[in-house]
This record gives sequence, structure tokens and C-alpha cells, in this order.
Amino acid sequence: MLQEFLCLTIFFNKFFFSKTKKMIFRISVGLCFSLGLTLIIKTGFSSFLTTWLCFNNIAYTMWSLLLLYELYDRDQINLTYSNSLLFYIFGLFFYTSCTIPVFGLWEYIRNNQNSYLQNLNVIHSIFNVTMYLSFSIGFIKEYQFAKYRKTNQNIYGR
Repeated sequence: MLQEFLCLTIFFNKFFFSKTKKMIFRISVGLCFSLGLTLIIKTGFSSFLTTWLCFNNIAYTMWSLLLLYELYDRDQINLTYSNSLLFYIFGLFFYTSCTIPVFGLWEYIRNNQNSYLQNLNVIHSIFNVTMYLSFSIGFIKEYQFAKYRKTNQNIYGR
């Protein structure tokens, strides 16, 4: 989970250029990291994972929306279906925002096997598959763009 946090922090950090959005991003990174350390010190790893995971999912949702707003504001990157970044952002956004209830109720779900809330695992599975499908489409778009660019470089000699 720490690796996920670090990778997403690096991923999102390279796209924020406006001072305000970069400051919001950095403050939320600091809060997430501080909360993680505090939870480890106070509770060990018992409740650390679900609490930190919920908080991080909220942060990732906010980062996704903030990045979409940053890209819209800059108007430098074309937000179309041919842009792989759009698929990465949407995949992460839908997964993190829709699985917050699942992870928020994780202990209750695990301890009450007869609860109707067991069905929340289906929601998690659906959005997990959706996220990976979205990432896959993004990888395909990235590959197609690289192939297109390489072909055009060969044609025009650049």
C-alpha cells in the first residue's frame, strides 16, 4: 500500500503546474503520509490499513479531479478518447471513489459473514476490473501513439 501511495504521488506530481493546485496536492500528500505514520505508531498495523486506505482513496479521488481540472485549465492536453492519460485518470477515479464504502466497512463485513453488506465485495470486484480495463485501454492508446509517432518520424526523417 505504501508503494501504491508513492507511485501515485510521483505520477500525479508531474502533472500539476499551477501554484495553487500543486500546493493543494502537496498538502494532501503530507496529510496522507502523516496520517499513515500516526496510525502505525498508535495502532500498529491492525486498523492502520483500512483507515489509511479510506483516507488515501479520498485523496486519490481528489487528485484525479484536481488533475482533470488542471488539464482543463491549461488547455494544453487534448482530453479526448485518444489520450491515454484520460483512461488512467478515469480508471483510478472510478475505483477509488466507488470503493471507499467497501473499505470503510471492511472490519464489519469481515466480522459479520451473514450481512447483506457482503455484497459490497461485488462492487469492489466490478470497479477493480473496470480500473484495470481502463488502464489497459490507456496502455493500448499509449502504444498506438508511440507507434504512430515512430512511423511519422521515419516518413519525415525527424
